[in-house]
Amino acid sequence: MTTLEAAPMRSVNGGPREVLTLAWPAIVNMMSFTMLGLADTYFAGSIGTPEQGAVGFCSTLVWAELCFFLGTLELVQTFAAQSIGAGRPDRAARWGSAGLHLAVVFAVALLPTLAFARPVFEIVGIAPEMIPAADSYFRIRVLGAVFFLLVHVGDGYYRGIGDTVTPMWIGVAANALNFALDWFLVIGVVAFGIPSFGVEGLAWATVVATVVQAAVYWWIGRRRSQRGQPTPRYRDAFSREEARELFRVGAPAGLHWLLEVSAWTAFTLAVARLDPVQSAANLIGISLIRLSFMPGFGMSKAAATLVGQYLGAKDIPSAFRSGWTSTWLTCVYMVAAGIAYYVFREPLVRLFTSDPEVIAVGAQLMAWAALFQLGDGVQLVVAGALRGAGDTKFVMWASLTGAWGVFAPLSFTLMVVRKMGVEAGWIGVNAWVIVLALLLIWRFRSGVWTKGGINLEPRPVPKAEVV
Repeated sequence: MTTLEAAPMRSVNGGPREVLTLAWPAIVNMMSFTMLGLADTYFAGSIGTPEQGAVGFCSTLVWAELCFFLGTLELVQTFAAQSIGAGRPDRAARWGSAGLHLAVVFAVALLPTLAFARPVFEIVGIAPEMIPAADSYFRIRVLGAVFFLLVHVGDGYYRGIGDTVTPMWIGVAANALNFALDWFLVIGVVAFGIPSFGVEGLAWATVVATVVQAAVYWWIGRRRSQRGQPTPRYRDAFSREEARELFRVGAPAGLHWLLEVSAWTAFTLAVARLDPVQSAANLIGISLIRLSFMPGFGMSKAAATLVGQYLGAKDIPSAFRSGWTSTWLTCVYMVAAGIAYYVFREPLVRLFTSDPEVIAVGAQLMAWAALFQLGDGVQLVVAGALRGAGDTKFVMWASLTGAWGVFAPLSFTLMVVRKMGVEAGWIGVNAWVIVLALLLIWRFRSGVWTKGGINLEPRPVPKAEVV
């Protein structure tokens, strides 16, 4: 039996215990990140309604702007995992360094968007009273984006080497710090003479918490280096070859993220044009399905790590087993979540609103959300498994087919032409994830991904080039 030379010994390669051991910290990390968004929304509401609307809009805008870069850097996990599987932790560290360098390049590429922020706000027609707060919040978040990207690289590297606990604790601590800073900078503390800094305080709280995350990763890396352990380093010389290879494989994953975000954004904007009742019900439905997304996200990360490590170790049966185990575990959870959504669809909507019209429409949407669970869970985890193998181009094309070949035209036809309202959009959402899940399952079953789609051999760096 082939074993992973640089990873801990495992009793059953690709079995449920191994998958769950890697998945649960990623789930906790995602839950804490979701709480971060809720905290920002809550504290923004304490400032004022226009400010809360500005923060909500800009948070979506910042995420849309970053999603391509984040998706691309996600492949640091794949390169690190396959290098660990091949018994080369030093090589995994070099790919982590390449990710850090590429993150800085991406952050610089974002800076020109600062000049176009206010004109974009005016063009899309957001309320004039929201524009000053939106402009301030957006500028601060973009200036701090470099630390967000660096933290994403750190998360991916440690997950790739099989350590999902470190990103979990760093993420939970940073989100707790963000909550405390929100309190001090947004609410203010009169006893200490700390005034409210409004929306700017909210943005700086997020940036400072992210800076601390990046600093903790740097400190951990320094400690590992002092002990003689390979670790990503900022001071490693920039290698165009490594950056180019990481971008070549990662860019399709970035486009996959961008395609999905743009499809959801277009859907949300289309629903907003219907009426307030349907728009509110749709927002509640989307908020609820985000809760069930978190375990699937954790399983996806576990699948990517294990498939990558076993593929790097040339243990193809265990790579297959890891992918299928992650998928079946996710199916069990998602089916349970779907049943709960259907049975408690009306009480769940009542948690968000007391408007009887919104409750009635929301309950209908939750029935479709219940059906959505299985397809969404499968596509999420199998896509993660394929990314772990470096098979990012197929995932991108499958996403394009599902999002813009099925979802967009079907939803437009039913919502706009047939006048079926927001429920028609959720029919399109279900068709999207079903088609995507089937395409990804077919690809994973085919085994084409086992041939390898990435070049794991980075250029050796002479000592003289290390700065």
